[in-house]
Amino acid sequence: MPSDAGVLLLRETGQTFDVLGRLAACFTGHRDPNRVEHTLEAMLRQRIYAIGLGYEDVKGHHRLRTIPCWPWAWAAKR
Repeated sequence: MPSDAGVLLLRETGQTFDVLGRLAACFTGHRDPNRVEHTLEAMLRQRIYAIGLGYEDVKGHHRLRTIPCWPWAWAAKR
């Protein structure tokens, strides 16, 4: 199993304890709801998962799509 599969562990832990939902609730949203394309929770998920995989630089986030486990990490909550 590749080390990038660790994102699945992050997802399971996050879903079990609702870490991202609770973290997103700590922020006050000042964005126009009619113009929001991505939720705060989704943006936090991408950033936290990327850091967990060793992609600290935001410029490297485009490479995340090439990780085979990435779509499973973004699967809908169960």
